[in-house]
Amino acid sequence: MPQNVLPHLRIYSLTRLTEARDPETLGHVERVCAYAGILARRLTTHRRFRATVDTAFIRRLTVAAALHDAGKAAIPSRILLKPAPLSDFEAAIMRQHTTLGADAVREMLRDHVDPMFREMAVEIALTHHERWDGTGYPYGLSGEQIPASGRIVALADVYDALTSKRTYKDAFSHELARGVILRDRGSHFDPAVVDAFLASEQAMIDAAIDYAERKRQAA
Repeated sequence: MPQNVLPHLRIYSLTRLTEARDPETLGHVERVCAYAGILARRLTTHRRFRATVDTAFIRRLTVAAALHDAGKAAIPSRILLKPAPLSDFEAAIMRQHTTLGADAVREMLRDHVDPMFREMAVEIALTHHERWDGTGYPYGLSGEQIPASGRIVALADVYDALTSKRTYKDAFSHELARGVILRDRGSHFDPAVVDAFLASEQAMIDAAIDYAERKRQAA
């Protein structure tokens, strides 16, 4: 088997393992990748992003984002699948999925032909729960201490979580999710990424509709 095929098989296997552990999140990975790509394309002209976000960055991001929750494969089912709020102790264990995921991705992609892809995948797994105001985890990074990829995936991840049904909540409408994201502009989210979201709302809605239609046709 060619060496460059192995990392792609590992990525596919780990994302499917994560989804198999939590069937409610089926489709989450694919949608987050799509949303992250939409946001990144909008940010190519932003003064703070134009030196970083280019065609190669977007190409890597739309694959690497699939590994953002890789560490959840190591979280005990009694916590991962709990249909109720987590205790403080359980929440602390759940937060470990960021560091566990970064370690797993780093090892899994050790022989990847593109070291910049490996770096991005690790930083997404590690930092997609950091917050712009420094109150996130695992390290409490703030502002541009958080890699651009992590800031973009943070919003894509939350948008999909809000607009998806879970055992503990109904799916939010796009309008309700939009309100939450606007509320958290400058606290949870990089203001520029929120602005990119606002400028790309129809593309985000269309991506969700496209996924739902493909899922319906495959059923």
